[in-house]
Amino acid sequence: MKRIVIIMSLFVFVVACSVQNDDVGVGGIRVADGKIKSPQWLVSQIDSIADIYNRNPNTGERIYSTIVSLVEHKGNEYIHIADVLSSHSINGNLYFTISGVPIEQESNLYTDLPRENNRRVLWTPWGN
Repeated sequence: MKRIVIIMSLFVFVVACSVQNDDVGVGGIRVADGKIKSPQWLVSQIDSIADIYNRNPNTGERIYSTIVSLVEHKGNEYIHIADVLSSHSINGNLYFTISGVPIEQESNLYTDLPRENNRRVLWTPWGN
């Protein structure tokens, strides 16, 4: 378990140092002012994960803990949402089609997607 926490921490650090939060334009995903603006299904999913955690006590704003990536697998693109604060890897890793259809965790596709090296980070709440 410690190994997973260390790996996720390193992943977050590397991503935070290398991602720019500009308009992305992949699969209809639009990022502006450091936040995902569309599609609505993705905004809602990220907000629902943030709602699991306590809000900022000073401002009342959500505290975001997700990394959104584009994963290419066998000629198709998928969205990966990783919740870096989740202590349960299954609950912390969600996969969707570009149109927002969830990939079932019991499926072979869900098993294959984390192994895919062809991926690109689209958004983090930390930016540059």
